[in-house]
Amino acid sequence: MRCQLRGFTSELWWDEECHVNELVLENLQCFRQVIHDLYHKNEEPQIMFNKSGQSLEIGSEVDIIVNPMTLNFNNRQVMLALIKTMNQQALTENNYLTTCELKSEIIRYLNTLIDDLHYNFEISVDEILLTTIFKAANLQIIADHDQLIEFLLDYMIMMSELVKTKLFVWINLGDYLLDDEKKKLCHEIDNRQLDVLLLENRQKWKKCVKNRLIIDEDWCEI
Repeated sequence: MRCQLRGFTSELWWDEECHVNELVLENLQCFRQVIHDLYHKNEEPQIMFNKSGQSLEIGSEVDIIVNPMTLNFNNRQVMLALIKTMNQQALTENNYLTTCELKSEIIRYLNTLIDDLHYNFEISVDEILLTTIFKAANLQIIADHDQLIEFLLDYMIMMSELVKTKLFVWINLGDYLLDDEKKKLCHEIDNRQLDVLLLENRQKWKKCVKNRLIIDEDWCEI
C-alpha cells in the first residue's frame, strides 16, 4: 500500500516490515489542502492512497480521524457491518436450526395477537428478516477504557475486523499522547499489523517512527 502527494516524487509505503508512517506537512497551505481533499472528493486530490494499483476509497477503506476523544464505536458503518456479521452467524450450521425455530415462533406469536384483536388483517410476509430483529434490538458496542492507548487500539481493531478498514489516518494525534504512550502505541500497531498514517503539521513521532516524509515550509521534500 502506498501514499503519494501530487507534485512530489517521494512516497510512503506499508508492508510486512512497516505499519506506521509519519507525514509531516509543515507548509500550512499544503496541510490545509490535504485535509480538505481527505473530506471532499476531488478529481485531482493532493493526497492519494493505492494498493496493488487500485485507489483506496476514503471512508470505507481509509478511515480519517481528527479527534481521538470523539471516536464513535457505534457509528453507522460499524452497526451495518455488525448486523451483517450477526446475520451470517445466525445462518451457520450450529445456529441455523435455532434461527428457523425462532422465526417460526415469532410468526406464530404475531398470529396469536392478531386473532385476539378480532380484526380482519394478516401478516403479509412468510419469514421474519433477521436484520429487522437486530436493528430493533438497538445493539451497542461498549467501549469502556481507562487508557487512551487501549481505546485507540480497540477502535482500530474493531474497524479493521468489522468494516475491513485498510488504513487509519490520524490527524495531529501526536498532540494527545506522551512520548511513552507514542512508543507503546506504535509497538502495538506493529504487533497487530494495523496500517497507520500519522498526519502531522510538525514532527511529533521522531523517537518511535522511522519512516516519514516531510514537506517543509518552502515546499521542499525531506
